[in-house]
Amino acid sequence: MKRIALLLLFVAGFASSCKKTGGDIIAPVDPRDRMLGSYAIGFNMRITISNIELQPESSTGSVTLSKAPNAGELYFDFELPNGKERVTAALKDDTNYTIIDKKTEPIYINGQSFVGQYTGSGQITAKNEFILTGVSEYTQIKKVTTMTGTKK
Repeated sequence: MKRIALLLLFVAGFASSCKKTGGDIIAPVDPRDRMLGSYAIGFNMRITISNIELQPESSTGSVTLSKAPNAGELYFDFELPNGKERVTAALKDDTNYTIIDKKTEPIYINGQSFVGQYTGSGQITAKNEFILTGVSEYTQIKKVTTMTGTKK
């Protein structure tokens, strides 16, 4: 009788220690989590007209990254000398992104404004480096803005 009781305890203990299928489900890691926060950035802007480059401009600012409501999207809130701006970026993978809601950008030359078609893309590296290249084009006028920075 003692052997049967001991055997039943052993079987019950063994059965309860086995992992059940479908038990612990591991939630995927959101790559945006490591990107969130503020970055100190420097930027360089170059304008060319018919392959003639005007005087480049450089300055500094900051960008704060936060989660947008849609999965795989981030808000970039820029604070630059010429004002504030918010754009939305869609992640292409764990580091690369494309700006998805900014389609035009003004190009200022000698007090005159030209509205260029805008594209922007970049990456946020595993070392928390922020990189963005934006290009605006209007006929023979092209403005290239490059931003780089590190997480504060």
